[in-house]
Amino acid sequence: MSSPESSAEINVLFTSAGRRVELLRAFRRAYLELGLPGRILVADIDPLAPSHQAADTSFVVPRLEDSEYLPALERIIRDERVRLVFPLIDPDVLMLARHREELERAGARVVVVDQEAAETASDKWRTHAFFNELGLPTPRTWLPKEVPAAGLEYPVFIKPRGGSAGKGAFKVEDPYQLEFFSSYVENPIIQEFIPGAEITSDVFCGVGGDLWAVVSRRRIEVRWGEVAKGVTVSEPRIWEGCRQIAARW
Repeated sequence: MSSPESSAEINVLFTSAGRRVELLRAFRRAYLELGLPGRILVADIDPLAPSHQAADTSFVVPRLEDSEYLPALERIIRDERVRLVFPLIDPDVLMLARHREELERAGARVVVVDQEAAETASDKWRTHAFFNELGLPTPRTWLPKEVPAAGLEYPVFIKPRGGSAGKGAFKVEDPYQLEFFSSYVENPIIQEFIPGAEITSDVFCGVGGDLWAVVSRRRIEVRWGEVAKGVTVSEPRIWEGCRQIAARW
């Protein structure tokens, strides 16, 4: 393990870095182009995660639900003089948003939305209600007890309210499948099935919440809920929807 150097260094910690090697390389290129001093650190539960090889310093940490997870991050922040912490998976965003004050007392700025926004984004039912509140187009969505007894058009889509990475998400073709998956999927929601290309948008905001950039891409190949191959697209309606969301969060 390399030891921390000057407190002027902009040391960045990425949690749950996994296989996101290209992201780390992009940050390293930015460091070189801007002439910034600092180190790239990663934390992951898997000692064989590829990101360990792309970082200046890496740490194997307990699982997210382990009571020692947050203390481990606090020690890394203090010992390595970390200035910024970026969570890289959805559950980490929620965890770090809930415990932002403790982590920031250790000395780093945690780059996450506030807790209310994280709670909303982590709950697909709340996200649906939030989109309706903003007037954004969103699929019709039901809780299991609210699904209409008659007139439901199939196929529909069922997934966990708090799921991520595509886990527990199924296309449902008929009432028999709906009955089965409603008991199989934990705490589900049911949505109308929307055919067509799936587009994911990354939104970059400043510290004050100002929208700086939106990058949208059409998914060509997906691996564990994340884009493995995609092509960027420019769609003003998507940009405007992202702007409205960012303005509230």
